[in-house]
Amino acid sequence: MLKDPQIKTGINILTFFLLSREMKIIAFSDTPEDKAAADFIKYALKSMKTNTRQLRKNLYSAIKYGFSANEIVYTTNQDKQIIIHGIYPIDRGTLEHEERFKFNKSTGDLEAIIQKEDEDKKITIPIDKVLMYSFDAEFNDPNGESILDALYDSHYVKKKV
Repeated sequence: MLKDPQIKTGINILTFFLLSREMKIIAFSDTPEDKAAADFIKYALKSMKTNTRQLRKNLYSAIKYGFSANEIVYTTNQDKQIIIHGIYPIDRGTLEHEERFKFNKSTGDLEAIIQKEDEDKKITIPIDKVLMYSFDAEFNDPNGESILDALYDSHYVKKKV
């Protein structure tokens, strides 16, 4: 469907509109703690190797696919503070299997993402190392729903005519 010029154009317009918006980090309140937290987040975002525009573009791929999973890689700075080194998209091809999400059996919370490189090799990434965006998700379903799902019937008929 993404090869259809009208659909591709629509997705690009939506994505680039979202990317044109400025991202702002604002302190929750005027307390020194909240201001310091906001300043640290700004510092961490500017210090990481992944530029924020590319990170946002990676996250917006959830619009097309339903969800976007990105691995957070941490490091320490000169002051021994833990900061984000970079946030990198997880290859969707390694997530195209039924057991891609691991849930806590008692709480139902998402605990991990499971990559499957081949039948024998699985890599479990704890959820605290994942930046996950699910588009139009309902009932806490991390798969989300692709915006393209609503277009499928029209696209199918268009191709057949």
